[in-house]
Amino acid sequence: QDLKARIADFMDRHVYPAESTIAAEIDLIRPGVPYPPSLVAIRRMAKAAGLWNLFLPDAEYGAGLTNWEYGMLAEVMGRSLAASMAFNCAAPDTGNMEILAEFGTAEQKKRWLEPLLEGDIRSCFSMTEPEVAGSDPSSGRAPCATASTGSSTATSGSPPARSARASPSSWRSRIPTTRPISAPA
Repeated sequence: QDLKARIADFMDRHVYPAESTIAAEIDLIRPGVPYPPSLVAIRRMAKAAGLWNLFLPDAEYGAGLTNWEYGMLAEVMGRSLAASMAFNCAAPDTGNMEILAEFGTAEQKKRWLEPLLEGDIRSCFSMTEPEVAGSDPSSGRAPCATASTGSSTATSGSPPARSARASPSSWRSRIPTTRPISAPA
């Protein structure tokens, strides 16, 4: 309850009043500038107030909250489009940090997790295949074959025969794995 009250107070004092400025600055985001300038100042204040990386259930990297406890905070943060970024709790960074925290090697944690936790960089998630939207993973139509070398996994597939524009070589991905769990089937 204390964290929820602190977040609500922080949003009242800093986030809500800046929403129109943040929205006006959105076009300033570019490589090397991950957030609008006015949001950067708010992020610094949130970090200094201990309202940072609240989504991570691991107390080593985050607040050590349960999903239910964080859900109560996310309900308050969800009232503003800028809030999740203000508290370093925005997708896709959250999911990527969770994966790195749990499965990343020491080198990956140093290179990617630490700067993400600090809010110095942004991350991405990308998924696509020819002729269907990557935003809906259930729309995938191509069968896949996966082969693992131990340090990486290559996934490739062929679009359905009715696809005239795409060929089997039109999409492939190489995914570095942090800790392969089992051999591909």
